[in-house]
Amino acid sequence: MNRHINYNELLDALFEEWEDSYEQAEKDRFCRDGLLLKANPSLNINELWENSPLRVAFLLKDNPHGGQDIRGWLIDEKNGSINQNLENDFIKNIALIFYGILKTSQGQRYGYSEVVKTKMQDVIREWNTMPFALIECKKNAGGSIVSLQEMKNAFKDYGNFISKELDILKPNVLICCDGEDSQYDFVTKEYLSGSKFEEKKYYHPAYKEKLECCIRYYENEKTYVIKSYHPSYRGDTSRIYERVISPFGGLFQKLKESKHE
Repeated sequence: MNRHINYNELLDALFEEWEDSYEQAEKDRFCRDGLLLKANPSLNINELWENSPLRVAFLLKDNPHGGQDIRGWLIDEKNGSINQNLENDFIKNIALIFYGILKTSQGQRYGYSEVVKTKMQDVIREWNTMPFALIECKKNAGGSIVSLQEMKNAFKDYGNFISKELDILKPNVLICCDGEDSQYDFVTKEYLSGSKFEEKKYYHPAYKEKLECCIRYYENEKTYVIKSYHPSYRGDTSRIYERVISPFGGLFQKLKESKHE
């Protein structure tokens, strides 16, 4: 019988140390995260994660509700069904990007309109059966808004723990969900500093209002790092999707073709 790494168990050990580094008054606001648990108990997320060619992690800001373990979002007694069926816009935006990444890597490039009009049942199925990670980069919960300076402070004070979390999960697609680039700057300037990369950066031609796209592929780590908006972005939601999927599709195809030259 094959035994697989229990990633969330390893994360729990890290979180014990991480939480202990906070002042006593802040400990009850500490949020845990990692691989989301599936409602279908027959799905082994550790095996799925190990065997997945794409291990996608979404780097978020913080959770405004203290003391949560967001790994249970899909099985939560109160909101599990809502989150499974993408009835929450925040969750839905993450799921759309996740679906787009998976399909693009399989040679099926779908635009935002096509996905939301014709593929939503597929999106829901992939969301509830395929493995992915959510990482709150600021573990102590805040309010409804978190400033750029707060995020910078979180990386400054606890960046070593965030690096350890990434080392445990070993994602190879990092979606940095912050229009102010706090996660992207940490990953590229700290976590992967000094590593060789190829970058694709441009403004998306389909949008009159500038839509900056930026992706890096780190050759030795075989890891993509992509800029995204926060999933609660209130503007045109197609921008959230296309800002990730468009550059990923372009660079993924280029790298695939270069391997066959």
